[in-house]
Amino acid sequence: MYAALSPAFSSGDGAIYRSGDTGKTWERFDRGMKEATMMGVGVNPRDPWQVYGVTKTGQVFATQDGGISWSELRLPAGVGDCYAIACG
Repeated sequence: MYAALSPAFSSGDGAIYRSGDTGKTWERFDRGMKEATMMGVGVNPRDPWQVYGVTKTGQVFATQDGGISWSELRLPAGVGDCYAIACG
């Protein structure tokens, strides 16, 4: 189970957390990204090593290796106020 968390709706801090025991315990999964308000997280149903997070300002953070490394992607210019991400 994954959760996208931020301390406030508009914040420079955002995080993706993961729980392997249905929410009893949580660990930070994103390796310390601190960019913008994290609004959503999506996991590729065909490849659980691929996890994506989206920030309110349109940044997409992606891992292809189960969180070992992350890259930043940008949505098209002018896109903002992102609230969710889905993988298919």
